[in-house]
Amino acid sequence: MVKIYAAGAVVCAAVSVGTYFLGVRPAIAGHADFVRRQHELKVARTKAAGLTGVRNNTQNQLNAVTEALKSQTLHLEPASTVNLRLTTLTELATKECKLAIDEMRPGPGLEASDYQVVPILIAGSGTYPNCAKFLHRLRERFPDTAVRSFETTNNSTSPDAPSATFQFELAWHAAKN
Repeated sequence: MVKIYAAGAVVCAAVSVGTYFLGVRPAIAGHADFVRRQHELKVARTKAAGLTGVRNNTQNQLNAVTEALKSQTLHLEPASTVNLRLTTLTELATKECKLAIDEMRPGPGLEASDYQVVPILIAGSGTYPNCAKFLHRLRERFPDTAVRSFETTNNSTSPDAPSATFQFELAWHAAKN
């Protein structure tokens, strides 16, 4: 009888070990994998929600810029009127902003698909406030002209008479001829 009990115990132990390795252990591993994937899904959904918010915000900004561009009436002047543009820039600089122009010259136009970009170099002297005034009025009156770069150098001998030399590199966006 002890042999029968011993054999029964060995069979029970073998069935238990087999059940554990063939059933319970894979189920535990599957559950751990399921929990890990659920966590990854939750993180991915949170990230997707954040990206959706960013996308919606960007789309709203794009729509606002598109509407603003539609409402602007910017008409490009032909590049052949470069002398007229130089004249109006000279008047703005000298008469309104009290700058002395030493050099003003256009560069060769660069072709784009729908327009030309005409570089214009302006160099001269004046005060810092007048240089700032010129750049401010340039932006207001000539929205088709961008400032590519500007450089100013302090030539003042005293703080009471602030003087500077300047060089502005402008980019005039003009209609194709």
